[in-house]
Order: sequence, then structure tokens, then C-alpha cells
Amino acid sequence: MTWNEAIVKVLAENGKSMHYLDITQEILDKGYKTKSGATPAMTVSNQLTTNPDIFRRVGKGTYELV
Repeated sequence: MTWNEAIVKVLAENGKSMHYLDITQEILDKGYKTKSGATPAMTVSNQLTTNPDIFRRVGKGTYELV
């Protein structure tokens, strides 16, 4: 599963906007991805900000599915 797929899955399961740190923690807790690198939160943040066709920013560090 890619990071984007994991983010989409978490946001879809929760059905609401979430902060990128909470998204990251849930991805790791549910085992969708393993901590493969020093900064998984920055990876999630980068995916959220560089894919505006998938994710929409609704607040500081908070995103939802488009």
C-alpha cells in the first residue's frame, strides 16, 4: 500500500477531516505502513500538500478527501 492509499483509507474510514499527525499515527497503528524512515509525519504532510486533486486543506495541518 502506498502512502497515498493509506491516507485515503484512513480519511475514508473516519469520514471527517483530520490533522496530518493523527492520520500518520492511525496509519502506523493500523499497520497500513510501517515506520520506514525517520519522519513518517513529514511524508504524510508532503503527500497531502502535493496532491490537491485528492486532498483538500481545511485548516492548519488538517485535511479531508476532495
